[in-house]
Amino acid sequence: MATRIKITLGSTTQESNSTYNIWFELLPTDIANKWLIELQEFIDHGQHFDDRERFYNFPYSKYTEEYVVDHLNKLIGIINQYSPNLVTKSATLGMPQDTLNYLHHIFEVYHGLYDQQHSNEFFSKAPTSVQKALGDLNIWIHRYETLGGIPRFVGTWYGKPSRKKLAESDFHEFSLIENWGDLKINYCEVGKNLFDIYHDNDTYIDPVAFKPLQYYSVDFTVRFPTSSTEYYTEVENEVWKYYDAHSEFFESRGYKKYDPKLALGWIPVARIITAESKEAVIECIGRHQRIQSIEIIK
Repeated sequence: MATRIKITLGSTTQESNSTYNIWFELLPTDIANKWLIELQEFIDHGQHFDDRERFYNFPYSKYTEEYVVDHLNKLIGIINQYSPNLVTKSATLGMPQDTLNYLHHIFEVYHGLYDQQHSNEFFSKAPTSVQKALGDLNIWIHRYETLGGIPRFVGTWYGKPSRKKLAESDFHEFSLIENWGDLKINYCEVGKNLFDIYHDNDTYIDPVAFKPLQYYSVDFTVRFPTSSTEYYTEVENEVWKYYDAHSEFFESRGYKKYDPKLALGWIPVARIITAESKEAVIECIGRHQRIQSIEIIK
């Protein structure tokens, strides 16, 4: 029998203590088995999630556009109170992607790249409240960017140990084409990959913040897309057109066209198991938008 993963979700309302279980079957790939080792370590260390409520675009969510904009401006206020006028743009309803790209650039520069906070002078000198605001800025930028998008949720490890390097063969598991409910390795970098730069048309990105995924950790995302295969084929073609138009930038970073290490898409490691309809699953998750626990069932 294949290894199974059980994620138990809890309600976010004080009036309810109900739970909802989502089951997954581990895929028979090397990277899935390596991810399982990371998951077991995470469980053994007490399952310290960064944020148990990183749920996006499910029914009954409190994260409306107004709510997200208000919180983004609170984070900007904390940063600017410490360093006046460091952030010169505010979040607004209906703001363009360019504003979000600018705010993400602030995060990249003043928070620092992955595991480089100790060498980032601004971050290392800032008080804890400002450090947290810079880290949260990234999460809330993505909350806004994905409003109205596909339902998904994310689990990341607070204080996680170092990431592991992907093997050459692992890059062949990346795919833009998604199956509904797949559990995938989450992007564990600070920066953007080729698809993100294309999608955001990011003109602020610093060359050092261009970060195709080269590592894996226990961090995961579960996504519920409904797009057709034809849609993903069209998107992939558009990404490579974008590469052609900006080839000098990517080649200066050591990446040729169609290099597997440009890592388009995601790496799935487990597939959802359910007899419920898709609508029923989304409805139930909507009523249980908090990760309570994760288990390995062998």
